[in-house]
Amino acid sequence: MAQGVRESEISMELKTKIMTLIEEGWDRNRPPGGVGTTDSATIYTRLLAEGMDVPPGAMAQILEDLYAEGQITGPQPADREGRQLPGARAIIEPERRL
Repeated sequence: MAQGVRESEISMELKTKIMTLIEEGWDRNRPPGGVGTTDSATIYTRLLAEGMDVPPGAMAQILEDLYAEGQITGPQPADREGRQLPGARAIIEPERRL
């Protein structure tokens, strides 16, 4: 779980909205016969623009959960010390969804 985030702070509404925005991004960016891509910075910006409350660390936890469940793929860039860089995650559509 992301540092400082309790499961109770992460609403189902936020989880659902994040997945909806991810799928919309995939649909917009999917090449013919390929897989869709988006990124966490784009999703976060759209959440804020739509007035969603995003507690610190909540989006990172949701993305980790979606990754663990196999609903998204993509690397999480890290700095030289191995710490994850927030807002830099590529969110790639799993091929099995096609």
